[in-house]
Amino acid sequence: MIKIDEIDFFAFEGCSESEVTELLGKNQQVIIIG
Repeated sequence: MIKIDEIDFFAFEGCSESEVTELLGKNQQVIIIG
């Protein structure tokens, strides 16, 4: 997890965007890698 301007950024490798969104909920910014 990387803190940028008080927003939590998560990097997930090998996960689809929908899976990551479901895991994190709607309050997080999501960065998809790979």
